[in-house]
Amino acid sequence: QNAKENWENTFHNKEVPESMEEFSITKGTLLMEALVSNKIISSKTDFRRLVEEGAITYKDEEKKITDTKEIAIPGVYKIGKKRFCKILY
Repeated sequence: QNAKENWENTFHNKEVPESMEEFSITKGTLLMEALVSNKIISSKTDFRRLVEEGAITYKDEEKKITDTKEIAIPGVYKIGKKRFCKILY
């Protein structure tokens, strides 16, 4: 029942899931480096493709990531349709 509610809230109501991968970075780290080094995204090429497709969103401001040289800021990121991660300092 709990899994069903979490699924509905995340994908039907477009909310952020309760549990997601969290990791810390140092201030000034590129988003590409943060996601690849923590194995959220498999490669820099994959990151560039996702950015070109508009598939990475900074959920705190509902802002699409459009620059591959974007600096990572703390918050929740949505990658594609189903992956979420939270970046901390």
